[in-house]
Amino acid sequence: VQAPLTTSTPGAQAPGLTMLTLRDSTGNALSPLYSWSFGTTVQYGHGVGQSGLKPPDLAELMSTYHPQVVLFVMTERFLAQKAPK
Repeated sequence: VQAPLTTSTPGAQAPGLTMLTLRDSTGNALSPLYSWSFGTTVQYGHGVGQSGLKPPDLAELMSTYHPQVVLFVMTERFLAQKAPK
């Protein structure tokens, strides 16, 4: 809900790389792995099937953060939901 969730880890495996993740609560368990792996991580809720959460503008996020890696992490229960417009 409080986006963006960001981390900065100088001792990460890839300290010069930025990862952007669009995620839901499944990302909670993965966050330590993200921050251990990438120097900078930025996480936003994807908004699929999540009432009250507007999907983020991916183009705007890309131009703001310039990530080298982008992940879309979705829990299985949202797979039947319509994609946001």
